Amino acid sequence: SIGVDSYVIAMEISKDKKGQPILQARRILYQIETKYHNERIHQLHVDGCRLAIANTRKNSITIIDAKTGELLTDLYPFADFTGFPIHTDHNHINSVYIGKDCIIFTAHNGGEIGSIIGVIHGSQVYSYQFKNRGVHDIIPTHNGIIFSDTFGSSMSDFKGGGDLYNAGEWLIQKTEERGYMVR
Repeated sequence: SIGVDSYVIAMEISKDKKGQPILQARRILYQIETKYHNERIHQLHVDGCRLAIANTRKNSITIIDAKTGELLTDLYPFADFTGFPIHTDHNHINSVYIGKDCIIFTAHNGGEIGSIIGVIHGSQVYSYQFKNRGVHDIIPTHNGIIFSDTFGSSMSDFKGGGDLYNAGEWLIQKTEERGYMVR
């Protein structure tokens, strides 16, 4: 994020004369105006020629062509009570992963003061509530889905963040000494 816009920038990796890596910006693949810090683009995931964007500002998962930046689709997994898609940062979609036949995402806000871990399969959206608000960083593995309970329980006596989970079980549990969960 720079200024009032948030970008996805195509980079090229090359090496200098000493063999040290150099990153060079080639072009902007995607850009969206943001009025507030929370609206910036969050996690990205590339699967072949598709690049998925956790588009927090639009409350969507934006899919673009990874080479050209052409918009392929915007998926809006949340709707209001009339069925109209919510197009503003209401649920705070912040993580995305393109799977073999689905898209997995997280939303910071959802359910009854908790978070949402969601799956889009075809035209269906399945959402699973997590007890604490602030889930981030969805990473599927062969053992399950790893995610960060970034802020932890609002009822906790500990200050700082929460736990790291794998398949719904604690992978790293917060302690008073460790404090905030790194994500």
